[in-house]
Amino acid sequence: KSPVEVLVEDLPTVVPKIGSRVLNALSNQAQKNLEELQEDIKAGDPLRGISRIQEQTAEIAAEAKNVFLETPEGLVGPQYRVLSRGEGYEIREYESYTVASTSMSP
Repeated sequence: KSPVEVLVEDLPTVVPKIGSRVLNALSNQAQKNLEELQEDIKAGDPLRGISRIQEQTAEIAAEAKNVFLETPEGLVGPQYRVLSRGEGYEIREYESYTVASTSMSP
């Protein structure tokens, strides 16, 4: 199959996933923004509220952009050394790193 055929075939499952990711990211950011705005109002600092709204607008735009990036902005991958290169590929040696961990307490 051509890449276009694969894309067209997978489109019905990919689009809802992307939409869900965007909605979740915006929902989480909106909740955070609302909490911060409520804190500003309680503190009696309306000017801070205005500048915070501007900051939050920029954060929402950055978060929405990150949803579509292969590597989100600010994400750093593990260090590696290229051992050899071929046409269209590299053989890499990575430093050790942890992807996730948890403690198992009784």
